[in-house]
Amino acid sequence: MAVSNNHITSVQAFGLIVSQILGTSFLVIPGTVVGLAGVDAWISSIIAIGYGLFSGWLIVLLFRLYPNATLVQIPENILGRWLGKVVGFGYCIFFLISNSTVIRQGGALITTVFLPETPLIVIIACYMALVIYIAKMGMEVVARTNLMLLTLLIVSIFIILIASLENMDIPLLPIAGEGLKPILTGSIAPGSWLSQVIMVGMVLPYLQHKEHALKIIATGVIFTGIMQTLITVVTLAVLGLQTENFPFPVYDVAKLIDLDILWRRLDVMIVVMWIAGVFIKMAFWFYITVVGLSQVFELHDYRPLVIPLAILSGGMAMLSATNAADLSEYLGSVWPLFSLMTFEMPLPLLLLIIAWIRNRSKKRIVGGDSSVV
Repeated sequence: MAVSNNHITSVQAFGLIVSQILGTSFLVIPGTVVGLAGVDAWISSIIAIGYGLFSGWLIVLLFRLYPNATLVQIPENILGRWLGKVVGFGYCIFFLISNSTVIRQGGALITTVFLPETPLIVIIACYMALVIYIAKMGMEVVARTNLMLLTLLIVSIFIILIASLENMDIPLLPIAGEGLKPILTGSIAPGSWLSQVIMVGMVLPYLQHKEHALKIIATGVIFTGIMQTLITVVTLAVLGLQTENFPFPVYDVAKLIDLDILWRRLDVMIVVMWIAGVFIKMAFWFYITVVGLSQVFELHDYRPLVIPLAILSGGMAMLSATNAADLSEYLGSVWPLFSLMTFEMPLPLLLLIIAWIRNRSKKRIVGGDSSVV
């Protein structure tokens, strides 16, 4: 496999976790969570961290059992060749759909903010041209590029958080005034985004210090969860309960920031950084899709799949939503529940249970053979 010679550091792995979750979640999560949980949205965001930690823990346990296999290859080790390949292929389809959704988000952001008259297909084609280039360069290039762009994204978020202080009127009380149900319901969307940490299972075999996998994942999820919570609190404090009515509420918060003449177009600068964050997320999801498919079909090189899958991803992105409002609804209600209840939690847990049963049975057989001898 062409990817096998690539290695990533602990810092690069941490950066991938943060950017692949935060790269798009901060655009839509505040509106979704506020719409479901109201003033208790910040509590939902905190609870969501537990979802991500649990999903990450499952992936680490599977990785410890099969340290040289990716998330796509692990099912074959547990379920056998053919059934395992079916499950692995299912994960590839999940990656492909996720990537197409990210591409559509990137297109919606540009058409909403910058180029409303530009055909969506032109924007998506430009995105995919860059993604093709990055994907063909390999995992190390993806990881290094990610760190650079992630730094810009984090800086832009902190600028918004700090500069918005004067516009904040934090309505955090009463706590749980509507009961626990809205809070728990509101935790599903951010929880599903944090549970996207499962994608790191595609690169753990190439981690330089594999013994640090759990620490890297836990740190990445907690950091990202805290960032999501802060973003939700600030957005709620500035826009109030109207947050749910904005397709990209954080952008509207940025537009309200009043700085001196040199920073009067701060919102535009920040959006440019966000576009970079969306780009690196789609590049990574696309990369693990083509690599995963090459592993399922046992190809020696993933690169022949890059262009065909880029065309497919772009086409799926075009068909995924008709406008930004529909996209926000889909990302806030349909996709989180589906992903969280299938590929992000239950399936890894089921694989782990089956692996544990099989390993326990093998130990009993070995123990029985030894006693006979």
